[in-house]
Amino acid sequence: MQAKSARSFRPLEDCHASAQSRGEAMNTSLQEVAKRVSGFSIVLFIPLIICGFLAVLLPIEMSFGVVVVISWLLMISGVVQFVHAFRCAGIGHTLY
Repeated sequence: MQAKSARSFRPLEDCHASAQSRGEAMNTSLQEVAKRVSGFSIVLFIPLIICGFLAVLLPIEMSFGVVVVISWLLMISGVVQFVHAFRCAGIGHTLY
């Protein structure tokens, strides 16, 4: 019984040192990810700001654009459902 407790015993300094090394490794990997993602975020930030200003300045044109996008999405989903209805095997799938 004593050997088992001796193996599981780790000094507090060892635990702190291993946690510190894990934290440093996590910080370096997070820094690398942050550098890579921040450039992409800046690239997306600029068009979103421009589109936001255009949406405020041109509400009728922007609402027309949204209607066109939603109508295309509805037409594409209708075609997909039509094709799926004839390709499925049973009646249970065609009713959905």
